[in-house]
Amino acid sequence: MNFLAHLALSGENNDLMIGNFIADFVKGKKALEMYPVSIQKGIFLHRKIDNFTDTHYITHELSELLRPQALRYASVVIDILYDHFLAVHFEKFFGENVEDFAQRTYISLFENFKLLPERLQEMLPYMQKENWLVKYGDGENKNFYGLQRSLEGLQKRSSHTGNFLDCIGILQKNYTEFNDKSIVFLTDIQKFAEEQKVLHQD
Repeated sequence: MNFLAHLALSGENNDLMIGNFIADFVKGKKALEMYPVSIQKGIFLHRKIDNFTDTHYITHELSELLRPQALRYASVVIDILYDHFLAVHFEKFFGENVEDFAQRTYISLFENFKLLPERLQEMLPYMQKENWLVKYGDGENKNFYGLQRSLEGLQKRSSHTGNFLDCIGILQKNYTEFNDKSIVFLTDIQKFAEEQKVLHQD
């Protein structure tokens, strides 16, 4: 999953949200133990969500559609596409407008700015300025702007020799299938995250 899903699946618990947001940037036991237990729970939740996502049959099915272009990065691209469909259907899953959620979330992240790893501190102002959490949902009429920016970033960070932007063409040709299967997956991951939060309550 990408930023929008991890943040939204944290629910109303601020420490859980911070941990879920920073998890990919916290490496090793020493770095983990720098954070209070309440934030560590968010880091662990993030990792469980990632494992659930990577092993879900929908992820495997959709990855096969992208594999000709994305090769071994297909599941990484699917993570980004899941955020697109979550942004499109956000109110269906979380009962509020994605724009309202995004603005409230940016405020919370800035309030906890000192807890963020350096790379996220550098990224957060751009994330807010360009409204990444909402832009994920841009569709045909906006040329999938949010997806393009995310895929361009992935291109720069990877050793992939192809062009990840070609995946947008596959998405456009198979949009209904991607949409319907993503809704099934998002329903499952939301249920899974809620179960995990209940299991690990104080």
